[in-house]
Amino acid sequence: MDVISIGAVNVDLVAKVDRFPDPDQETVIRSWDMVGGGSAANVACGISRLGVTSGFIGNVGEDY
Repeated sequence: MDVISIGAVNVDLVAKVDRFPDPDQETVIRSWDMVGGGSAANVACGISRLGVTSGFIGNVGEDY
């Protein structure tokens, strides 16, 4: 293994909107996705997509 990332793994909620609101304005969320995230997990995934053998060490809590 070439790279091991150690650290955060999160669940990201990504909202899809028609436009990004200006300050003090609102917008309608058309849909949303739940995707994996977290800095160390994202690094491991990105490095892997570049063709480098990578691994990840992290911890998932019980608060979800």
